[in-house]
Amino acid sequence: MFYPYDPTPHIMKKQDPRISLTIKDLLSNHFFIKPERVIIYTCDNTDRSTGGLCRQKLFDKWADELADIVEHHELEIEVDSDDGTETTYGGIVFRKDFPYPDILQSELFDQAPGIILQKYGN
Repeated sequence: MFYPYDPTPHIMKKQDPRISLTIKDLLSNHFFIKPERVIIYTCDNTDRSTGGLCRQKLFDKWADELADIVEHHELEIEVDSDDGTETTYGGIVFRKDFPYPDILQSELFDQAPGIILQKYGN
């Protein structure tokens, strides 16, 4: 099921195990069938102060379950907001046999914080 709108975002929901299974299947059997594919993600934290960290823990779990084929590098980025500085969580996921590690370092790892900060207009 797809839930495009949550009328009660402040209420914690039970984890649906189908979501984890779906994400693992999409990543291992569809997205990462080509070794040069890379995911860069941010964890939305607009619903509550710990929302981003909770989502980061889910990404950690999924990446750990796919650790035989992928590497996962976490990011913590300080973002200026009207309420002060907030930590935004994110990461980069790629196959262990990624064919261009030097390019990955210079063009993505080194640039990822700036790419993510663009989302916030910083």
